[in-house]
Amino acid sequence: MGKNKVKMNIGGSNFVIVSDESEAYTRSIGQEIDSKISQLMKNNPDLSAMKAAVLVAFDYCDKSRKEIDASESLRNQIKVSFETSAKVQFELEKLKDDNDKLKKALTKLKTENKKS
Repeated sequence: MGKNKVKMNIGGSNFVIVSDESEAYTRSIGQEIDSKISQLMKNNPDLSAMKAAVLVAFDYCDKSRKEIDASESLRNQIKVSFETSAKVQFELEKLKDDNDKLKKALTKLKTENKKS
């Protein structure tokens, strides 16, 4: 997919965003950021657009790091689950093999018992 150039206004400033993502996706990101900045400035009239943008960026960075940490934790949990599953599968195969050996030994003993 080629680069898309999307013109938009975010926090009172005009931008041309160059992205590999679709125009609709890029616009939705820009609108979300603009909405957050506008809401902050509405709730804090003395806040400049620059400070509001920094606070929005800080909030998104915080959320991103927390999501990355949560994803890594889930990956580790999945890895441990797969490792545990492999160990259990190995033990199951060993128990099946032991069970087969015991069945054969029992059959042999039954046969020997019938002969005596």
